[in-house]
Amino acid sequence: MVNLRRAKFCLSTTNPNVSRDILDALVDSKCRLEEFDLSLIIPSSTRTMEVTREPEKLQIWSKLNLAVLKKLSLCVRTPRDLSLRSLLNELSSIGNMLSIAPTLTHIQLTVYDTVPMTLFDFTCPNLENVVIEVDTLGINTPQDPSILVDFFKRHPKLTALSLPSHVYAPTSSPYITVESLPKLVSLSYNSPIRVPLSQVLSPASARRLRHLTVTNKDASLKHSDLSIYKELTSLQTFCFTSETSLKTSYRNINRILTIFVTHVTSVEKVHLPDDGRELGGVYIKTLSILQRLPKLTHLSGLLLWSGDLLPQDPLLPELYRFSRLEYAIYSSITPSIFDDTCAFRLTRDSKTKCISVEEVSPKGRTLSGCDQATWGNLYRGMKIDR
Repeated sequence: MVNLRRAKFCLSTTNPNVSRDILDALVDSKCRLEEFDLSLIIPSSTRTMEVTREPEKLQIWSKLNLAVLKKLSLCVRTPRDLSLRSLLNELSSIGNMLSIAPTLTHIQLTVYDTVPMTLFDFTCPNLENVVIEVDTLGINTPQDPSILVDFFKRHPKLTALSLPSHVYAPTSSPYITVESLPKLVSLSYNSPIRVPLSQVLSPASARRLRHLTVTNKDASLKHSDLSIYKELTSLQTFCFTSETSLKTSYRNINRILTIFVTHVTSVEKVHLPDDGRELGGVYIKTLSILQRLPKLTHLSGLLLWSGDLLPQDPLLPELYRFSRLEYAIYSSITPSIFDDTCAFRLTRDSKTKCISVEEVSPKGRTLSGCDQATWGNLYRGMKIDR
């Protein structure tokens, strides 16, 4: 395996000897990996718990030659009864490994329960893309904003960023500024309660963004929180998801879009929460606001199925009023139901002022859905012939 450049493993400590043997062979091969994708599963069992109390037995993967590593994807799945000390030791070893990977540009880290702020102590001078996800958030304790601000300042080459909500705490000045992250163009923001986007992103940084995902938890946004959305003048793709009720979510969306469409004219792709048609007039109002975006070509999140869409459906005349809309895509942001994702090409008849819908989802495979981590392209994996 000396010439191996890319590796992907899913290892379980149910049989730790096998896992160690595989990774030992990888280390002994002296290969110089450029891309490494590791899913480390730590099941809950008596035998496994004996192993996990010795963190060094889980950290052999950190002995790899990291001199030319560019992309790292790491998923650490731990049982709920794993001691916090063992988990912190494991995450600390990840931080130590990242600090000795000088060429690293992309990090995707998925952990369970929590992410300690000590993880942000590492420094990778060439880092461009950071995605850190938490599957089940543990205790949400107040964080020190300076830790995150210092992390940003040490990584001025970052262009794409997605972090778990609990790392952000209320602060008097924005975390992200042009001075700290001058190259940031893609942001996925899972907003904690009482920490709106305006507290994280400075107006100058907002004007440089091209891709933005916002997951809102607040039932109602203050008027002072909305002014940041008029600064997104370079935005091309915009994804809005919510953890509140759909009706509350769309009220917030309408308030944001009313400000947004007046100032942001370059947006081409928009994703909204699913099942909007069940909201009736609230959703129709959302569509009427979006019609003011002159370059909008892709609208995702619609509950739109060609098989049961009737000519009298109120959605059709609303879609006809979009001057440049080419595709309507039913695409849930939830990975577990990507199988239901479908794309439809819209065709207008100017004489009859009607619109027809044709399903154009790739045959033989499903769309992989919205890339909520980076939004580098709105529909990752989707290929449609224009």
